[in-house]
Amino acid sequence: MAYFHIRSIGFPISLATFALTGAFRGIQNLRWSMWISLIGAGVNLLLNPLLIFGWGPVEAMGIEGSAYASLTAQVAMFSVAVYVLRTRTPFALFPRTWRHPNC
Repeated sequence: MAYFHIRSIGFPISLATFALTGAFRGIQNLRWSMWISLIGAGVNLLLNPLLIFGWGPVEAMGIEGSAYASLTAQVAMFSVAVYVLRTRTPFALFPRTWRHPNC
């Protein structure tokens, strides 16, 4: 039950990440979406064994460690997506006005 509770925190983060990577797809740049996905997979790949089995000062958490690793990967992907959106696209994260510029 704890696994699903921890993972449910990451669902809105995942949806927001998908929305941001959808904007990248809209400007036909799939490279950024690919790198964001690879970063998330890398974070999850590194943290899964560390948090599940433990190592050194990190205690073994079992299945809850897997949930925390996935949540951390989702937060990392969202952070990178926001960074790319703010630095490499003409879009704003929060629009100043909801009107179309031509109206």
